[in-house]
Amino acid sequence: MESRLERYLKEKEFKKKRRRKVFFILVLIGILFISILVVDGTLSNYLELSDINVFNYELEESTYKIELFGHEYKIKQDLINKIFNGIKNPILRIKNYVPDIIK
Repeated sequence: MESRLERYLKEKEFKKKRRRKVFFILVLIGILFISILVVDGTLSNYLELSDINVFNYELEESTYKIELFGHEYKIKQDLINKIFNGIKNPILRIKNYVPDIIK
């Protein structure tokens, strides 16, 4: 049987590990995105393929058109706003929590 302090410390360590995992995944997604942009630029420059894109992004009225590996996806602005708000709120909570950790 563990004490409250031990349980608290375990939970705190678990949350810290989970934050590290999420941060690492976001970094990997960023690296993937940058790599796709580099490959797209290289293909268009060296092979002179201006009509074929590995990655392309356009905004038409309230719909985003994303071309990725030859497939075209259309995403509405409302969906992006919902996702953005879902991501923004936890980040703001973490931002407010960081000064407490530093103290």
